Amino acid sequence: MTNATEQQPTIKWEIKKWGPNRILPVKVIKETDKTLWIERIDYRGKPSIDQRRKANDFHDTWEAAHNHLLIKAKEQVKHEKGKLNSARSELWMIEKMKPPIA
Repeated sequence: MTNATEQQPTIKWEIKKWGPNRILPVKVIKETDKTLWIERIDYRGKPSIDQRRKANDFHDTWEAAHNHLLIKAKEQVKHEKGKLNSARSELWMIEKMKPPIA
């Protein structure tokens, strides 16, 4: 069993999936190896605490979060370039096809 560290609230940087502000600061109230408790303001303007799984979505600095996004985006570009090259090769082969001689 992992004990939560009692600590002063700290700021971590959360990566969001979509939107122009993909890296946002969050106030962490408590933290374990696998879980964060985050203070937030709900839709009524009242403070609440969310329990969230730690994954690659939380970083100690904005720079670390930004670097994580850069690495993922570069991997995605490389993957998509590979798919584009494969599609171009397929197109080239189809363009070079000749009808069978009867």
